[in-house]
Amino acid sequence: MMGSKEILPAARMLAQAGETVPLRMAAIATIADLGDATDLELLQSFAASPEKRIATIAQSALKRLDTRQAGSASKQ
Repeated sequence: MMGSKEILPAARMLAQAGETVPLRMAAIATIADLGDATDLELLQSFAASPEKRIATIAQSALKRLDTRQAGSASKQ
């Protein structure tokens, strides 16, 4: 089931409203691995978070998502 885009809605919700910072961080990482261009604004908002751990993982997620999208575009 790894890589299933069916989990994206739950990851987006948990990234915003997860009960713990580690849970939110894992959800943000999932968005980086499975998300698409529609997730950029969400990740950018997390990158501006005052919570350093959230901001750091979101900045990394933005880079990973950008790299994945560039790789997908070159395959087409």
